[in-house]
Amino acid sequence: MLVFYMQLWIGLLIIGLVLLIILLCYFKLYNNDIYFLNKSQVDTYLQLNSDSYYETFSQKDLEVRNASSVQDYLENIKDVGTYIPKHVQIRINNAIYNIKQNLKGKDNEYGVNFDILINTPWYIGAFKGSQYENGLPHTRGHVIMINENQFNTNNLEELLLHEKTHVYQKMKNPEFTQYIKDNYIKNTLKKNELNSRANPDVDKYIYTTKNGVKLDCKYKVNTNGFLDVDYTYNDSKYEHPWEYVAYKIEELI
Repeated sequence: MLVFYMQLWIGLLIIGLVLLIILLCYFKLYNNDIYFLNKSQVDTYLQLNSDSYYETFSQKDLEVRNASSVQDYLENIKDVGTYIPKHVQIRINNAIYNIKQNLKGKDNEYGVNFDILINTPWYIGAFKGSQYENGLPHTRGHVIMINENQFNTNNLEELLLHEKTHVYQKMKNPEFTQYIKDNYIKNTLKKNELNSRANPDVDKYIYTTKNGVKLDCKYKVNTNGFLDVDYTYNDSKYEHPWEYVAYKIEELI
């Protein structure tokens, strides 16, 4: 009987070790280029403003954010960071794995080199509430920021790919730079355009198409808030060339 229990114990130990190895391989497979920011890192990153996003704010941008100045806004958002639970991290890992499988080896489209896009490290941060950027997902520099309300969204893959496209765009790869030159004309600074809404996912300029159509997102004259805006063609994808491309890319999966 003692021998039986010893063999059983050894067998369970071996099974446990095998499962541990599988688990370690799983996380190595999924996590070798995915990094999750903790709450403190998110709060610090937003306060540092390393991408100079807040400098693109007009007075109207501050008003809809219920702030009198950038410093006031920073004070309002100093504690919006939050942790990404382990089960959500696994969902994000799986979503990114599926994105990579779908886009691996795919030819460039809209100036996007998919090999570079999917293999550039993924940095994910999370925030809570609507005080910061109305709770919308976006990018700050190379970091994808998602609201905790999006943790269980059914379109997580599309959301992550859309935002990772913006990260790629900010890298100023030559393929994308050439695509923009071939299809659009750079005009004035968004900050200098009356009622044009700031957007952390795009560059600081307003563009027109080669046919002379201006792409923009403008606050309504008597706007009620962040989302009370008018888009070119009444469609958010026509806010800016970078948004158009990001929407088209997310349709590929």
